[in-house]
Amino acid sequence: MRKFTKSLLTLALLVFAVGGANAEKKYADLSKLATVGGTNATWDGSTNTITWIGQSNNMVSNFDFPAGDYSTWEKVVVKVTSIDNCIGVRIQIRANGKEKTKPFNGTGTIEVDLSSYGFDAGDLNSVEWIRMLGSGYSDGESHTINSDTPGSAVISEVYLERPDINYIEDKTIQVAPVGTTDLNGIIGTGDAWSIIYPITIADATLFGSFTIDGDAQSANIAAYDYLLFNVTEASADANTYLRVFVSTEQSDGNATRVCLYPHPIADYASVGDWTAETTITAPGVYVVKISDYPLLRGVKNKAYWQGAAGSIKISLAYVGSGSPVAPVDDVVRVGEEALTDPSATCFDVTKLDGTGLTFNATNPNALFIAKSGQLTNTKNVIVSGVCANLELTDGYAFQAPSAFTATAAKYTKSVSDAGFATLVMPFAAALPTGVKAYNLTGVSGSSIANTAADAIATDKPVLIEAAEGSYDFTATDAAIAATASEVFTNGLLNGTYAASSVVGDGSTIYVLANKAAVVGFYKLADGQKVPTGKAYLKVTTPAPEFLIFDGNTTGIESVKTVENKGEFFNLAGQRVAQPTKGLYIVNGKKVVLK
Repeated sequence: MRKFTKSLLTLALLVFAVGGANAEKKYADLSKLATVGGTNATWDGSTNTITWIGQSNNMVSNFDFPAGDYSTWEKVVVKVTSIDNCIGVRIQIRANGKEKTKPFNGTGTIEVDLSSYGFDAGDLNSVEWIRMLGSGYSDGESHTINSDTPGSAVISEVYLERPDINYIEDKTIQVAPVGTTDLNGIIGTGDAWSIIYPITIADATLFGSFTIDGDAQSANIAAYDYLLFNVTEASADANTYLRVFVSTEQSDGNATRVCLYPHPIADYASVGDWTAETTITAPGVYVVKISDYPLLRGVKNKAYWQGAAGSIKISLAYVGSGSPVAPVDDVVRVGEEALTDPSATCFDVTKLDGTGLTFNATNPNALFIAKSGQLTNTKNVIVSGVCANLELTDGYAFQAPSAFTATAAKYTKSVSDAGFATLVMPFAAALPTGVKAYNLTGVSGSSIANTAADAIATDKPVLIEAAEGSYDFTATDAAIAATASEVFTNGLLNGTYAASSVVGDGSTIYVLANKAAVVGFYKLADGQKVPTGKAYLKVTTPAPEFLIFDGNTTGIESVKTVENKGEFFNLAGQRVAQPTKGLYIVNGKKVVLK
């Protein structure tokens, strides 16, 4: 199956603007806002200013967001540049027949978390509008303005935001049949002959210059009988023509240039004069006979010379021999290339038709948003907010663009022979047999204090202890929240589900490691990133080169004196005559001097 390249995929998704890391944004067109709900508000699209007086009927219309399913969007973001004679604005959403309004004070960036806005499950599947209002009464607090002087606010940006979602959808394109040659295959040596489809011919050339004296720009078409254009859009202007310039062979620096005009493919056999002007005012397949001419000079739109605005969009152009053959339809799946991206965390396939489809992603934690019966995938498929079987694997990126329920949930975690690992999960789970968990609560010198955890809490990173092996943490009817944060914190531990942007500074960031048979948290080198799906420690002030667990978890022995303990060795294996505070190896055991 043919696939679009990534550049064409980008073109297909221009409706969305990709913002910061792992965020997709859809911007409102503020110029389209208008006043609604009475006469108490006005909107100035030239300055993006809402002005109102009174406590009600002071709203402007939908932020140019169409009604529909907003369940995959995480937040609405409004940036308020300035306010005058008021303390803030309000954001109002109507979904599934319910209206919710929240006031926000001051200027800056207002983030409306859709998952906590107060709607019931499923309400955001049917959003009617999102509006902005002036100050008013809410939650018993009076957002009063001076009735003699209207309140106002300047809004610089409004957009929807969510984690990146890769869309996979069917697109029908037309391709040249076997035996034909795309114009790019017969181009001359000049730069102007490069063609990227689709291309619109308005007041410019399709390609080529028309130098006759000399042969700076030309294509050899001697082996072909016709030139075909697949026109997908055409204005109804009477001056819209495609002018195809061909010429004879040059002889002694001279050649005869001829202008030909394409006709509908159905008329190919009946056209008597290809030089007679013929307009193109509707989409279709158009051809021109070129068998009498060996050189193609270029193509232009006559509307340019007539001072008109007619335009023609061409999705494909090619040459062929014999009778002309129209392009054939081919169905491609836009976005399928992203399946091989290990960092891709979510795919929306609801725009596809058909059932029984199967998609395999390189990232085993990738989620698929689908319609009922669409996919045969046995895991990580979300239909109407429910995932029958969620299976997550440690070490791979995970990100939920919106909340859903997992009927069965499993997180598989591997523990090395070091006997310890960090863990953070998007759902709560009991401890498997043979696994202990600890919350890391404080640092004293080079020792980390901890408390035992009876279970794994949602989004709470912990340290686990177990024999080497693989362990499954499971739950039923697990509520998975939208991944609104990159980093989750529990005591000293900070956890991430994705490739973290946190990098070491050589001083305050520590990651779990096993060095010289000592398991502990060691400083992350300057510039190194925290590994995907791992937790790390961050201390407020620079600490020792390593931090180890106290005697409650690792069997590290804490002592206050060196009497009767034998020889002391540091972690590099060097004998230490006068040990001070820190970690040492004594008689083959790890010992902390306090």
